[in-house]
Amino acid sequence: MSRQKKTGLVQKVFRWVAVAKRPLTLDEIREAVSIDIGQPYLQTERLVREMTPIVLWCENLLQVTEDQPQSLQFAHSTIREFITKGDLLIQLSEFHIDVDEADHFTGEICITYLHLNDFKTAVARRLQPRRVNPMAIAGSVLSGGPKITELTLRFADVFGHRRAKADPDLVGALASYDRANGIDRLQQSHPFLRYAAKHWVSHTANFQEERSSTWNLWYQTITNGHALAHVPWQEPLFYRKEEAILFWSHQAHHHALLRYANSILGLPELKRLELMRTSASEGDDEAIAIFLDARCSVFCIDRTFQVASEGGHIQVIERLLEAGAKVNAAAAAKSGGRTALQAASAGGHIQVVERLLEAGARKRN
Repeated sequence: MSRQKKTGLVQKVFRWVAVAKRPLTLDEIREAVSIDIGQPYLQTERLVREMTPIVLWCENLLQVTEDQPQSLQFAHSTIREFITKGDLLIQLSEFHIDVDEADHFTGEICITYLHLNDFKTAVARRLQPRRVNPMAIAGSVLSGGPKITELTLRFADVFGHRRAKADPDLVGALASYDRANGIDRLQQSHPFLRYAAKHWVSHTANFQEERSSTWNLWYQTITNGHALAHVPWQEPLFYRKEEAILFWSHQAHHHALLRYANSILGLPELKRLELMRTSASEGDDEAIAIFLDARCSVFCIDRTFQVASEGGHIQVIERLLEAGAKVNAAAAAKSGGRTALQAASAGGHIQVVERLLEAGARKRN
């Protein structure tokens, strides 16, 4: 491998090791670095022939673990900190990693990988249900008994099989329809699939329609589901899926999913206020922006403004002022009857106090 190709590979490997949610095995990273965003099929000819020398190519900045299967990690935690936060020399600047950009890139690769046409064909073939005569099931169950019951015969009339016989291959047919085994075989032959299927959500927290090349595929995965993609929220039985996504994404600060659920779901006013107040108390400016995009009431904005002032979150305060928050809004009973200015003063948030006074907040005795 030429020096130039080795340098390019090292850059890719550094990026993956820096943002992976868990250490990647050599086989996983070998497949991951061969994928380009948006490619429709696997291109096995692009796979690195041998990953074992990667430690030497990285000049021992990486190490292979002794665990089985072997995985890659930085030789020391300070190495990751240096290449992600440090000021690298000019000759090393190409190895600097912007964590947010790398995480977004990783999400794009995960989505691309899950939607490869290779998997669509394999899943359709391996998970195709076998056609089974419903009365054959009953026949199999009852064949060990003394006689077929009257209830069984009634069902036979419905299905058009007066005397269904037990199918000797039925057990084998049902066993062959094993979704878990089918996916497990796919994961064995495609090492990166296990990682992409589990961690695609966490790597797409900052996806945006205008920024992300795989946005449509991501949106499709969220909306319609995906045979190979795991989701971290519980699928609801008695309420809309979007509600489960909303509450999970709000708690996890997954802004792409929060934006998705908030745009679809009509939230009750009090529930919106509860979520906005929580975001304001945490200083989650991006979440506040998402809720504001859904046209919040003045009531929600003013109550959220008081919480942000109490917490001293200047960016949230700026966002809410821009949205029309009233700096002298009547204090809520839950906030102890204090105005936004009084709440900020009590918390010792000098910058916020100065900003509120600049915005016209009135001092009260």
